Amino acid sequence: MNRELIVMSLYSQGLDSAIKRTKCLEYIRPKKVDVALIQETHLKHSDVYRFQNRYYKCVAHSSATNKMKGVLILFDRKRHFQVEGSDHDDAGRFVFVTTVINHSKMCFASIYCPNVPDSNFLSSISKILLDLSEYQLVVGGDFNQVCNSQLDRTHVSCHSQTDQQLWRRETFYSRISVYNIPQNKDVHYHQYSVHCLWSPLIN
Repeated sequence: MNRELIVMSLYSQGLDSAIKRTKCLEYIRPKKVDVALIQETHLKHSDVYRFQNRYYKCVAHSSATNKMKGVLILFDRKRHFQVEGSDHDDAGRFVFVTTVINHSKMCFASIYCPNVPDSNFLSSISKILLDLSEYQLVVGGDFNQVCNSQLDRTHVSCHSQTDQQLWRRETFYSRISVYNIPQNKDVHYHQYSVHCLWSPLIN
């Protein structure tokens, strides 16, 4: 019998420390995570594959030229994913992988949006992903934006126009769930907050 697929999106705040990489992998395993979508890894291209172990492997990533930004995707080694393809940008902000599991075609993407809202970034990413119409789409990320500035920001700013664009896109594609887990601010490597996990509703 096929069990449910568990996907987690994690904002890691940097994985350049070996201790932090180990703690993060130890954190996701007891939760039986099958797919982990990680943002802000701060890992160079040559260091990305240090963030894997006997239970999880890195199947796709994007790294910046400096040790900033960075996104990657981990798969549980025990699950039988058939990877069909992947792609990424060169700025450490976007990566996706297309796969088949249990006869279902799925696309997983990890996104780390710019701190300053950029409507062109969201539009270009949306176009790439929506062109993959044959796949069920799951997107996790730190979008650095909110759906409603009046409700979700302490100070309303010029970001409101981009916030409205994000809200329209979320509503149109029936996407879901912004949620967080508690953070321990006294222990830096425990600061793994779950940001957003979006997926089109499947009829």
